[in-house]
Amino acid sequence: MTVDYVLAYEIHDTTGPVDPKSKKVAHSVEDAALFARVREIFVERLALEGFFVRTRQSKHEHGTLFFLLITAPFSLLAREAERVKLNMPLKGLMEVDDKENDTGYVDDELMPD
Repeated sequence: MTVDYVLAYEIHDTTGPVDPKSKKVAHSVEDAALFARVREIFVERLALEGFFVRTRQSKHEHGTLFFLLITAPFSLLAREAERVKLNMPLKGLMEVDDKENDTGYVDDELMPD
C-alpha cells in the first residue's frame, strides 16, 4: 500500500522543562489529553472520508515520535477530481527527455536544493 501523506507529532514523557538551555516547556497533562482527543477525532474523520490511516512510532530519550501514514485510495481521488471538475490532459505529462534533463526529475524547478 502506498503512502500519500505523512503527519508527525511528538509526545514527551514528562511535563515541565524539556531542555534547560532553551527553557522550552512541555504542555500540561490537561493539554496533552486535549491534543490526544483532537488527534483521535481527526483520524476518525479521515477514516469516514475513505482514507486509510496507519500509525508508526519511534521512541527516543525525550519521548515518542508518532507518524500517521495516510493513503488515499484511487476511488477517493477520482470522486474528488469529479467533484471539482478536474480536467487535465495526461498524455505527455511524464515524458522526460534524458538529454535535456539529467537529474531524473520531470521539471528542474521541482528539484530539491
